[in-house]
Amino acid sequence: DYEAERNLRMMIVRAWYSALGLELDDYPGLVHYPENCRYILDVNDFNFEGEYNKLLNRLDYLAKLDTKAYGDGDRSFGCSRG
Repeated sequence: DYEAERNLRMMIVRAWYSALGLELDDYPGLVHYPENCRYILDVNDFNFEGEYNKLLNRLDYLAKLDTKAYGDGDRSFGCSRG
């Protein structure tokens, strides 16, 4: 269940807060999941191919090389430019 307290989404949230040394209850909302953040793939679903292609497009975006900065030793956290 997406809203459950014991799922991968919440593990990611807790890990991020732990890395920052913060308490989730003290700083709510630091981790944001967009409305279209999950993909349910069921090979028996009539729309499987469409959902699969949407997922691949998202993964392509996350793995893009064109606008990533490498080599200076700093981490780069940016945002989408549209």
